[in-house]
Amino acid sequence: MELPLAADVGSISGQWARTIIRPTPPCTLSTFGGLDHFNPRIPSYSYLDLAATWHFRESLTLRAGINNVLDKDPPLLSTTIVPPGEANTIDVYDLFGRQLYWLPC
Repeated sequence: MELPLAADVGSISGQWARTIIRPTPPCTLSTFGGLDHFNPRIPSYSYLDLAATWHFRESLTLRAGINNVLDKDPPLLSTTIVPPGEANTIDVYDLFGRQLYWLPC
């Protein structure tokens, strides 16, 4: 679930988005191949993203932002759920941590 919010002031606009991933109920992780005794329940997670857009000229726009502002790590899962050799979490979580970007348009 994503909760976006945006605001405009002159030629600058800003966006704020909070992504919420609901918790898993206890013991349902066995559907992935085995019960995870290390972490039988994954709590809810939320990520905060910020972005700003500046319309410098009619033909030039600059967009910059930060994804995962608080640099929240994904939950770690045991190999009974995630096979060895793969990332130790489920890919609905942010695997890369905080990311900064800017794009001239």
